[in-house]
Amino acid sequence: MSTERELMDFARETFSSVWSLETALLMMSKPGHDWQQADLVTVLRASKLVVVQAVDELLAAGLVVVEPGDRVRYQPATPDIGQAMTRAAALYATSPSAVRRVIVRSRRGGISAFSDAFKLRKGEP
Repeated sequence: MSTERELMDFARETFSSVWSLETALLMMSKPGHDWQQADLVTVLRASKLVVVQAVDELLAAGLVVVEPGDRVRYQPATPDIGQAMTRAAALYATSPSAVRRVIVRSRRGGISAFSDAFKLRKGEP
């Protein structure tokens, strides 16, 4: 059984945005359903770019498969990935703010590191 910390680590490592998590959860809610990416845009009320990025991320994480005709289906690559996603979904249902914070903070760290690279050090012109 995964601990809360392991589930938070899974969320941090798997999702670069809450949009990606929400996309996975939507597709999880209808197992075996092939989604047109345009339908995901409509249901999620997201932009096409957000959905394309989310699908690419979920594909790389082994959570979805892409079918011909721009269709995508929730289908974890392994039982372990599926179980981790199921447990992460349950944690998100009970502690959505905590999961969102983990995802946002992990993303923010990369941006902060990038911006810090341009800061002048004390004593430098």
